[in-house]
Amino acid sequence: MKRVAWALLAALMTLAPAASRAEYPERPVKIIVPFQAGGASDVAARAIADGLARRTGQPFVVENRAGATGLVGTQAAATAAPDGYTLLMGHVDTLVLNPLLRRKLPYDATKKFEPIAFISRVPGVLIARPGSGIDGGESLIAAAKARPNRVSLGTWGVGSTVHMGLELMNQIAGIELMHVPFQSAAAAVAGVLSGQVDLTWVTPEFASGLAREGKAVVVGASSAARISRVPDVRTLSEQGFTGFDVDTWYGLVAPPGTPLALRQKLHGLVNALLQEPEVAQKLRQAGHETQPMSVQDFDALVAREWHKWQDVIRTRKLALQLD
Repeated sequence: MKRVAWALLAALMTLAPAASRAEYPERPVKIIVPFQAGGASDVAARAIADGLARRTGQPFVVENRAGATGLVGTQAAATAAPDGYTLLMGHVDTLVLNPLLRRKLPYDATKKFEPIAFISRVPGVLIARPGSGIDGGESLIAAAKARPNRVSLGTWGVGSTVHMGLELMNQIAGIELMHVPFQSAAAAVAGVLSGQVDLTWVTPEFASGLAREGKAVVVGASSAARISRVPDVRTLSEQGFTGFDVDTWYGLVAPPGTPLALRQKLHGLVNALLQEPEVAQKLRQAGHETQPMSVQDFDALVAREWHKWQDVIRTRKLALQLD
């Protein structure tokens, strides 16, 4: 009898982890957004959180931890328990640029976040202040060559995607634009509207509205291909910045060591959500272009972006400019 009892106990212990994984999530799950509430990252996280809560019956709570170009929130996620109950709304700044640019990080960047699901791309449109004489890529290059380090581009921070986009523009066209970092995207836009800076990046819809009102001039799109929502806006790649392709992108990731079974379940749930018309529409309204892809493709995208920006950072000698 004792042997039978021990055998039954062993069998139950073997089945327990599988049962636990099958029941995930059993309690609220936290999605950390390493940026302020109301931005594109926050909108994406809340749309996904609402959908996951609806599909699983458990709360998915968005927690905004802004600061240091995403470092504060990223550290919190990187050092969280790898149990599937803390996730991160990943971003090119947090997953690629911060580890490449900063000499010191408050977490171990050699332990990579586990990819769960790619969410979206957010293409941008470069705008210029009226009276700058810049109305396209060609005139921008001409102005920058005539006035090195005088044509200014406002961004939302040193080391951000748009800052790196500026450096890539300099590298491709052989020019030197002046970088003017602001505290936020809204502040950079205000800088153009007030005449403080010449250029900045905005969403396609915002660019069209400003152009209609005569408050800004559309220069070009950031994507490799034209943006479907504003097909008449030429890409910068078509206008002298050959090969320029700098979309902001977002994806859900988990702390290093999070079990594969949990990540696979979340991957299926998120990709199903992205196919729902209401979720896709909510994201589109915030400038997102959803793009479901496999975990392997998401992982490959991060690797490509790593090599791309590593080359720009080395060429432009930027790697040691941030602490």
